[in-house]
Amino acid sequence: MEGMMNDLEEYLSGELLQVVEEWIKYNGSKSIFLPYLRYIKEHQYVYQVTLSNRKALPIKKSFQPLLEHLIFPLCRTAQITDEEELLYYNVYFQSGITMVLKCWIENGCKKSDEEMNVILMNCVPMISECQRIIDVSENI
Repeated sequence: MEGMMNDLEEYLSGELLQVVEEWIKYNGSKSIFLPYLRYIKEHQYVYQVTLSNRKALPIKKSFQPLLEHLIFPLCRTAQITDEEELLYYNVYFQSGITMVLKCWIENGCKKSDEEMNVILMNCVPMISECQRIIDVSENI
């Protein structure tokens, strides 16, 4: 049974990645959360089963386009370029987004894709519009 779940998760993750890459090809990073939301909503039963057996969503691989087209460009605009520092931003955003998606799935995906897209976009601070409050070197 464990092997079947792993195979299913691998398949869904790969398919989701294709859906997201196709979206980016035609839409860029505009409303980049929509392909994730629509795919997850379409397959919510599988994700609900997955969450009942595991603590995390099987979507880590499919986050790469989100990072490359939304999070990292915002960081670069804010002159955050240190690879190790970017790793922490990556972990922070992945964890937060994953938990929002998990909550949405557990609530039966009641909010629309568009409503959730707005919520998620509002969860991503506009790094490029603000100065860093504390520079790492100043905090030592």
